[in-house]
Amino acid sequence: MKKISSKSKVIIGILIFSLIASLGTITIYAFKTNKTLTYKNKINKNPSVIEAEKEVKEAKEEVNVAKEDIKEAKAAKEDAELEVKKATLTITNAMEAKKNAEKELALATTTEAKEAAKSKIAEAEKQITKAKETKKLAEEKVEKATKDLKKAEEAKKEAEAKVEQKIEKVEEVKKEVKENKSSNETNKNSSSRSYTDEQLKYMMEQAAKGEEIDKNNYEKAIKEKQDEAAAKKAEREAREQAEEAQRLAEEKARAERESTAGLKSQSATTETQFQSQSLSSAQKQVNSSITSPSREHPINVTIGDTDIAKAGYIWFAKFVCDTNMCEGFAEPGSSKLKGEVIIGRRGDVSSWVQYAPYAKNGHKFVRWDAESTETIENITIRVYKAIYE
Repeated sequence: MKKISSKSKVIIGILIFSLIASLGTITIYAFKTNKTLTYKNKINKNPSVIEAEKEVKEAKEEVNVAKEDIKEAKAAKEDAELEVKKATLTITNAMEAKKNAEKELALATTTEAKEAAKSKIAEAEKQITKAKETKKLAEEKVEKATKDLKKAEEAKKEAEAKVEQKIEKVEEVKKEVKENKSSNETNKNSSSRSYTDEQLKYMMEQAAKGEEIDKNNYEKAIKEKQDEAAAKKAEREAREQAEEAQRLAEEKARAERESTAGLKSQSATTETQFQSQSLSSAQKQVNSSITSPSREHPINVTIGDTDIAKAGYIWFAKFVCDTNMCEGFAEPGSSKLKGEVIIGRRGDVSSWVQYAPYAKNGHKFVRWDAESTETIENITIRVYKAIYE
């Protein structure tokens, strides 16, 4: 058997060492890659990230709906325009037929020829009248389809903008989750052995007590705010009812003064009517329904928005508009319009859709602005302003 030379042994050793090093590098890379993928999967499966991505999907569905609306509006407009063209052609042909029949009438020498020409003229006029009616209806269809198309295109732009906002929100949520996980891992590694089980149990109990105190204080503040709002509403309703009673009493007194038989019965007052008003119904009202006469330009406010949700119990949002440019929101329980409204909803209601009020003559709605906040009794409320021009 031929012996392996020393030089060959060295070369073989180098090759074996290189192979082992390569396998080690591949193993370390695979471990790091698998760890990275696992970390990303944990972030993607976080409830906040899942909810944010769900909102992106819903916004994309709104874009698809808007695209379908645009497609239908275009088809309706094209059909209506075709009807206008056909009606116009019918009118032209009928007018030409009438003109020829009038020539025939002028050249007719017999009674039969004259009657035949007159019949042609009458039939042509009938066709002209019918075609004009058809054309008018078709033109109205074109006008409606044009408006629908414009509205659908605006809805598509709003939906696409919403998609962009939701995508940005997903990235923000992922970043926040990633930062929280990194912070939790650091704290876990640095303090996992710093406390005994008894100490950790005591700390958790104290934290739970603190959360319960915060919850009670928050619910107390909310109740005080609701009671204050209910009292103001009840006071306003009682004042309006008293004014209405005063007006009716004055009308009655005036009618009695104008009647000779009623001069002796002018003792009616509004005091007893005012005293009979009950404030309990207004005080019991918690979730009022803020409506708008219009059904255009909706904004969807969700409980997940910052500075709106309050520990999952009750949340508020305020809507305002410039009453010099818009008609205003409808006040709950009446037909009065006002420039601002506040809604309050419990945590089981996750969102609220508010429509922008109608614009006054000479103005038009531009957008919703949600950049400002207000703090009332230590409660931060996001303010949504309808912008007009």
